[in-house]
Amino acid sequence: MPRRYALALAAIGAVALMGAGFAAQRLAGSEGSGRAYRGSPAPAGISLPAFTLRDESGGTVRSAELDGKVVLVTFLETQCEESCPIVARQIGQALRRLGASERRGVTALAFSTHPGDDTPEAARAFVRRHQVDGELHYLIG
Repeated sequence: MPRRYALALAAIGAVALMGAGFAAQRLAGSEGSGRAYRGSPAPAGISLPAFTLRDESGGTVRSAELDGKVVLVTFLETQCEESCPIVARQIGQALRRLGASERRGVTALAFSTHPGDDTPEAARAFVRRHQVDGELHYLIG
């Protein structure tokens, strides 16, 4: 995938993450307050496609295991130095704002947009460098 498309996808992911960050903020603010999140329900027919992919640590992530969870999805490239680091850090910040019980119901996935460069070693270095190690599964195939 050309770099300009990867950057465009990362920018779209950043906009989506702003919404996720708002939802995380609302959820975190409601923990213990007795108020439930009152956001919009997902449109009918929206579902996560079936997949089985490896992440940066060699673990397997299966879409079937994500049923019932909130799944944050973005598209990143380990060599991207502009928008991808911002997107990754926003995900980490949003997840850290959640309470422990809420956090267990959320999974964050980054799909590689450049499998040639996004080796397991490069993906591990990326998640460490951008402080999302253990929070963001960097799916590389």
